[in-house]
Amino acid sequence: MVRPLKAGIDYFPLDVDIDQDDKVALIEARHGIEGFGVMIKLLMKIYKEGYVYAWSEREELLFSKRIHMNQEKVQQIVSDCLNEGLFNKTLYEKYGVLTSHGIQKRYLEAVKRRKEVRICKHYFLLEDLESILGHSKTAIYLVDQDGKEVNVNKNPVERQHSDSQKSQRKEKQNKETQTSPPTKYNPRDLEMATLLFDLMKQNNPHVKKPNIEKWAQDCRLMHEQDRRTYEQIEWLIRWSQADSFWKSNILSMDKLRKKFDQLIIKIKAAREQNSEPSTPMPYHQQPSPNTFLFKE
Repeated sequence: MVRPLKAGIDYFPLDVDIDQDDKVALIEARHGIEGFGVMIKLLMKIYKEGYVYAWSEREELLFSKRIHMNQEKVQQIVSDCLNEGLFNKTLYEKYGVLTSHGIQKRYLEAVKRRKEVRICKHYFLLEDLESILGHSKTAIYLVDQDGKEVNVNKNPVERQHSDSQKSQRKEKQNKETQTSPPTKYNPRDLEMATLLFDLMKQNNPHVKKPNIEKWAQDCRLMHEQDRRTYEQIEWLIRWSQADSFWKSNILSMDKLRKKFDQLIIKIKAAREQNSEPSTPMPYHQQPSPNTFLFKE
């Protein structure tokens, strides 16, 4: 069974100088400490219920019995509280309830950590919710007589909308970064990309045509960011596609870029052992690596 949402609060703030308020002082002047006590008892009952107390003749009788006071005396005290503005007289006359702007303000301040709060639209007296709730995400639902609810706390909605907009902008920027390279490749980059694809076709006539522009972009990054010369790039393209092992592994410009240093180490180690890596490429097609491939 789902536990019903709690409406009331367990405690409420009581200013130490409440008796210095003219309205309270007048109640105490007319009715003595009994008047002050009844007013505090009414506040206790209101906050226990939530933010309002339905005050009927029946409730007046029960309240009087609980505090051991004459019903007529309680009636006089409540009437003076209404006349002095301690309770909203308009709402009492129209709906028979005891509440006030100050009561509702203190109530919302006490419950602003809750997930949601429901208040009868007809009883609602507050306007500047932002000054009361601050950045609280509590949903404040005003409920009309048909049961329709409207959240009047715009903070969560606006924040979610703002976060959503930021997320959409960031996603758009990421997509633009992925799909729109910051700098266009040059003709030499495109030449290297085309060379790699042509040599791959010689090894496998059925090889799938790649995104040549993407390959050219990878070549540009290899040249600009990794500081590889075009001579080095071309030599490794030709060597990798002639090697029995690497021609089945270097199948894109991006893969060549990632394996560049590994290929250099392999070729250099073979040269130091006076044993060139096996390659079926005709010697006259092989640029000599001596002057540029192992250049620091």
